[in-house]
Amino acid sequence: MSLQPPVPTSHVPDDPPCEAFAHPVAGSLATVVRTYKAAVTRQINRLLQTDHFCVWQGRYHDHIVRSEESLYQIRQYIQTNPARWQEDTFYSDAGSGIPGL
Repeated sequence: MSLQPPVPTSHVPDDPPCEAFAHPVAGSLATVVRTYKAAVTRQINRLLQTDHFCVWQGRYHDHIVRSEESLYQIRQYIQTNPARWQEDTFYSDAGSGIPGL
C-alpha cells in the first residue's frame, strides 16, 4: 500500500489568481481600485492644473461582509464617519486649499 502525498489545503483549483507586486490581475479588486484612483487623480490634477496633487490615502482596507450584523455595522460607519472628520487625527484642511483634503 503506497501513501499518497497530502493534498494542499491552501490552494483551491478554482481560486482566482492572486495579485502580486508588479503583477496585476485584470478585474481584481486591487486593480479596479487602483485604476479608479488613477483616473480620478488625473482628472483632479487636470482641473487644478497641477501634476502632483495628492488625493488618496496610501492604502485601503477591504473586508468580506460575512453577516447581516457586519453589513449593518459597516453601513453605520459609512453614514456617520463624515461627521467625525474633524476629530480624526489624520484629517487636515491646511495647505491644500480645498477643505477636507
